[in-house]
Amino acid sequence: MEYSLIYGSGKLWGLINGAAFTPRQDAAASFLSQHLHSIDSLLRYKESGYTLALVGKRSKKGLDLYVVICLIKRSGRLATTLA
Repeated sequence: MEYSLIYGSGKLWGLINGAAFTPRQDAAASFLSQHLHSIDSLLRYKESGYTLALVGKRSKKGLDLYVVICLIKRSGRLATTLA
């Protein structure tokens, strides 16, 4: 069995062997969480309409790291993910 989950225009849907379906709530939540917390989300922040905000700088094992928050506007409220 082959299937795909597709996210576009704020809607998630899927295809199984060419037939469209709406994914279960837990599958949709897992997929969207992976999508929002991926490096791809950070690299495509402008395309997605997100805003990046620099939180600060940290050092781990001698390596300087920048902490960034990705601000995602949905339904008039902001959600954040750490990248």
